[in-house]
Amino acid sequence: MGLIFAHTAIIAQLDPVTIEAGDFYDDDFGEVKKVDGDADGIGETQRKEKASVSVPVQMETDQFELRRMVAGGDLPDSSVGLVVHRRDLNRLGFMSNGAPVFKKGDRLIEVQDKLGNVHTSFTRIPVYCTQVQPLRGTIGRMQNLWLILFADRARGANA
Repeated sequence: MGLIFAHTAIIAQLDPVTIEAGDFYDDDFGEVKKVDGDADGIGETQRKEKASVSVPVQMETDQFELRRMVAGGDLPDSSVGLVVHRRDLNRLGFMSNGAPVFKKGDRLIEVQDKLGNVHTSFTRIPVYCTQVQPLRGTIGRMQNLWLILFADRARGANA
């Protein structure tokens, strides 16, 4: 049994190796540096990301409904929950040592429907992975479902 009402999430994974190799990480603050490159008084993040990947997901509807309200200013903090299946992650090479390869700091770009149409874009208010956790229930000894939470706060390479 797999995901119900599956969508596709486009995720840009943070590249900590490039960040740490360059001068993109602030050791004092423990986060990716921000530099005002366009002289508008607002620092732009120096995030370095790997190429984006597509992952079959099921949206956690309670979390997604909270996220929908943010655009209207109804909720100051929200998160997006995506459920992923171990079988899909194994097939795509996104499992390592029994857990998904996604980590804190990865950025959710968009969620697409089955036809590839954009269901929701997260470019205006970006969201970043804050937690990856197994959901209760297994078949055999393997954890089948994982919840990946994204929130509107950026994290550093070592977060």
